[in-house]
Amino acid sequence: MGESNIYNTEKELITPIGKEKDAMDGWIADLKKRYLAQKNNVFGTINKNNYLAFNLENDKTLKNIKVAERVKTISGFACRS
Repeated sequence: MGESNIYNTEKELITPIGKEKDAMDGWIADLKKRYLAQKNNVFGTINKNNYLAFNLENDKTLKNIKVAERVKTISGFACRS
């Protein structure tokens, strides 16, 4: 549920300590490294309007296709057909 909301198999909110905390911190660090290694890739998703949206700069001329500089969302260029 995120870095600050960690639940056990019984769905109880817990605070990891010791080996569990070290394992979780390592897992989060690995996820961040993988994200940074792939941040220049083109991604697509279906947005709230049911359009196929890509993380591309919205350049209607399509002359300069490049990955949008965004932090949390994929919403750049959408395909409506």
